[in-house]
This record gives sequence, structure tokens and C-alpha cells, in this order.
Amino acid sequence: MIKFPYRGGINIGKNVLSQSNLYEMIFIFLFKFIGILTGNALLLEFRLEIGKRLLFP
Repeated sequence: MIKFPYRGGINIGKNVLSQSNLYEMIFIFLFKFIGILTGNALLLEFRLEIGKRLLFP
């Protein structure tokens, strides 16, 4: 499984523009767009798993 260098999760507030959160959002958007373009169910499942790990560590 991919491990992201990651501190504190996605904070709604003063840290929302910190670098680690920005990278997480970019990864989520990339997986979202790839999933839309390919329609691949496995990729969608992979993206959802990463999203759950990012949002609920």
C-alpha cells in the first residue's frame, strides 16, 4: 500500500493550505480524474481506500 508523508490529516481551518494537506488534495483529485476517465472499478475502490485512510487515520 502507498504510504504518504503525512501529518495531521486534512484540517478544516488554519492549516488547510499547509503543504501536506495540499499534496493530499492533489492526490485525491488525480485519482478522481483518472477514475472518471477510465471508469475502472478497481481504481475507484483504490481511490476510496486512500480517501478513507487520509480522512480517517
